[in-house]
Amino acid sequence: MFPRPPSPGRSLAASILAAATLLAGCSDPRPLAPGEYRLDSRAVDESSGLARSQRDPQRLWTLNDSGDDPVLYALDTRGHALGRLRIAGAANEDWEDLASYDDHGTPTLLVADVGGNIRRRPFVTLYWIEEPDSIPAPGTTGRTTVPYRTLRVRFPDGPRDCEAVAVDVAAGRIYLLSKRDPLPRLYAVPLDPQSESVTAEALGEIRIPRAPAHHPHPEYIDWISAMDISPDGRSLVAVSLTQAHVYRRRHRESWPQALRRAPTSFGLPPFEQIEAVTWAADGRAIYVSSEGRPMPLARIELRHP
Repeated sequence: MFPRPPSPGRSLAASILAAATLLAGCSDPRPLAPGEYRLDSRAVDESSGLARSQRDPQRLWTLNDSGDDPVLYALDTRGHALGRLRIAGAANEDWEDLASYDDHGTPTLLVADVGGNIRRRPFVTLYWIEEPDSIPAPGTTGRTTVPYRTLRVRFPDGPRDCEAVAVDVAAGRIYLLSKRDPLPRLYAVPLDPQSESVTAEALGEIRIPRAPAHHPHPEYIDWISAMDISPDGRSLVAVSLTQAHVYRRRHRESWPQALRRAPTSFGLPPFEQIEAVTWAADGRAIYVSSEGRPMPLARIELRHP
């Protein structure tokens, strides 16, 4: 599985060059390419998670990084704001990813408060939210809900910085991938925990492809900022600032096994800071979003080899 022929702005070299420019403090003035959009709302400026709806194939959900209220934002697949969902009883300490799945018949959004740039959090938190069937229009106060499950997670080898979380329904697991380690570390927790607090299972290091050695900031370029598992459960995508890495799972193979093989990698649009990815509902494309106001969004078509 690999992307359909991209526009010239989507080459890896162009993406890395743009990321280097942005890290130096410059903005990206280029026009949007086909399949790229900007959210028609200024409420989201640090999109740090993205999830497809389990109720509407044309709906996506996103969230802001730390500092915002505990709110999820609904949008359509062309960047039109649809409304917001406030989560009572939750705190946005460092929300870094968002996933969706069907939880025994309940369309569910999993909010991952798992970030930790300074690696001092004794535990991180996951919130399970039932996805509403409708959202009040933008400009209203929105809807309010409460988590139907909350889980505190400790890492067995001490606090980690983590921004990538994915749900494996078939295995009944949630995977978490660390960010700032020389090689990302994979962890797992139960999808249906029997307590309110668990210690994650350490599953070893993952060899994500590295940026060119001559790049001035390879450590930033390589950090994995989001991941998601496809609707059919056979593909996983992990993204950094400039690249997407797609892994395919073989029959009867676990994700820890599949992630030790080389992925198919390709460049991403040169957005300001890509920190979110989700599969389209039909599994034929991925969406990525980035920090920036208005929030950039891109649909990248994929095809099987």
